[in-house]
Amino acid sequence: MLFASVLLHAQKNEIDWRTLNADDIFQQARAKAFNQQREEAREMLQFILRNNPDYFDVRILYARTLSWDNRFTEAREELQLVLSKSPKNEDAFMALTDVEIWSSNFQTALNICNQALNLFPVNNDLLLKKAFSLNKLARDEEALVILNDLLAINPGNNEAAALRKAIQSDKLKFTGGVNYGIDWFSRYFDPAQNLSLQLSRTAHWGSALARLNYSRRFNQSGIQPEVEVYPRIYNGVYAYLNYGYSNSNLYPQHRSGAELFFRVPKSLEFSGGLRNLYFNTDNIRTILTTSASWYFKSNLITLRSYIMPEKEIGTSYSLALTFRKYFKDNNTYVSLNAGAGYSPDERRIQNSSGLSDDQLFKLKTQRLGIVFQKSLINNWIIGGNLEIINQELIFDLDQYVLITSTGLMIRKQF
Repeated sequence: MLFASVLLHAQKNEIDWRTLNADDIFQQARAKAFNQQREEAREMLQFILRNNPDYFDVRILYARTLSWDNRFTEAREELQLVLSKSPKNEDAFMALTDVEIWSSNFQTALNICNQALNLFPVNNDLLLKKAFSLNKLARDEEALVILNDLLAINPGNNEAAALRKAIQSDKLKFTGGVNYGIDWFSRYFDPAQNLSLQLSRTAHWGSALARLNYSRRFNQSGIQPEVEVYPRIYNGVYAYLNYGYSNSNLYPQHRSGAELFFRVPKSLEFSGGLRNLYFNTDNIRTILTTSASWYFKSNLITLRSYIMPEKEIGTSYSLALTFRKYFKDNNTYVSLNAGAGYSPDERRIQNSSGLSDDQLFKLKTQRLGIVFQKSLINNWIIGGNLEIINQELIFDLDQYVLITSTGLMIRKQF
């Protein structure tokens, strides 16, 4: 009886909304749309549109729910239908601009903004979308003019202020910085120190970085200079190139790397490449690497793999997972990192943590860490990291040493 009563009550609620007038159904659908119940909201909105096809607020909300689910083609068709019947519909223009921005059609978004601003020249949201589109099209000076005018009218527009700050930061060509870290070992080894100095420059073709690494560990010191280049190849395609040299046995004599990155729809990025570590003529390691990244809202998730084919010890695999949460800008974030296995991109343990050239690749390793970074006034950036590493001992296999790695960083953009 109780089950039957609940079922009848649910059926009654299901029928109830269809008996309401269009405005009341619209209000319920709107609440569901903004409460992550988009399928139910769309069912209600479609019900209204079957009887009221020119209820434009309903069709615009329906289009927005489609765009929130990355159904951009369908959303675009709905909004164009609204504008064909209501050419001065301000909300439709703004929604259509969002669709083009979210689908990375920035030139189309700019064209729509210009068309809409001819009708609504003081619409702050449209001005902000136009500035954003100009920025994505590398027309920063035009974007800054719009943002300066917008902030003169409305100084409290936080989104405009944040975008202006981001564009101004991007115009700073150089970044210099210092990183210092200490590795603490739970047994057997004394603390190890790591220091790096770096200078990077951005340009229209990409960016380049020069870094000087210094390590003091196991009563030895070593230096490794290296360079990195990130050239843009095509829209959505860029590369990573790296070379480093050292005459210390704390680093490979030569290290090099190359990788291609591809940005694809739905905020995804994939890459594939290799790292080469040359210790001596009898010990050259080639490591294949791939990655997959997903950008969503203010978050980034990256999964990276390393594969090292080796005849004697068999193929070695390692994985690293990173979750990053961005805050007010790209230089302010918190990252959580986890991994298992050897990473050739860890500068501080490339050759040996007291090990011979080929031993490090055989050892089991697990790691968990957190990284934070924050932008300050006058283009300063500070950061720090804490990582716990469980490293197998070469002289006592299946036994581990716990490494606590801490670090601080400071950089200046100019």
